[in-house]
Amino acid sequence: MKTKFSIITICYNSQHEIEKTILSVIHQEQRILFEYIIIDGGSTDKTIEIIKSYKNNIDVVISEPDAGIYDAMNKGIKYAKGEWILFMNSGDTFANKDVLKTIAKEIEENTINSDIIYGNVIKQYVDKKIPFKAEKLSLLRYRMPFSHQSTLVKAELLKEELFDTRFKIAADYNFFHIAYLKKYSFYYLDIYISIFDAVSGVSSTSIWKSIKENALIIKQHKYKTFLIDYIINYLRGICITIKNKI
Repeated sequence: MKTKFSIITICYNSQHEIEKTILSVIHQEQRILFEYIIIDGGSTDKTIEIIKSYKNNIDVVISEPDAGIYDAMNKGIKYAKGEWILFMNSGDTFANKDVLKTIAKEIEENTINSDIIYGNVIKQYVDKKIPFKAEKLSLLRYRMPFSHQSTLVKAELLKEELFDTRFKIAADYNFFHIAYLKKYSFYYLDIYISIFDAVSGVSSTSIWKSIKENALIIKQHKYKTFLIDYIINYLRGICITIKNKI
């Protein structure tokens, strides 16, 4: 039986977050469904020590310096042997232990032949969790309408279209943006797939850098509505910042 999923975790100096992510992954039902890959950026704290304590449950561990999160993600993609790839980075967890089993059943029963499957996300803030349904796909023209941690991509597609490492915050948005413009097929699965660390996640701590990179991604496709799209995304960033401080 070919491995259905490759779950990839990227981490660096994540001694306080990595264990909950590892436990969430390895405790998924039907372990036969997936392989687990961890790409560490050469941590200098206790991250590697924690990872090694679970070595019997991890298929691939790489620890070496990299050129940023998307360089590390590209490394993980190259090692992946599953049909589908899902990134569950340090600090993030699955919404429950049945997520992969549920997705596998959905794929088989509905003969899903799409390139990308996306679902809903729960965002974890300091003292609260807020569920977010995926928004309409057309929003990909100027921002992410779903969470990367709640998205599975056909491995063959990611191996052909690696993340553009020129972008340090929004290379995932660039990938999905291009996939949408190229009319790759998306399938919406109305379940909560992941719990996203909205406090220490890269895009959360660098919201303004993310907005600037989104603007560059939008601009390179020369939309006539570029300025309007940029303003909408900019205002969205202000709303997110204010909301998270309340």
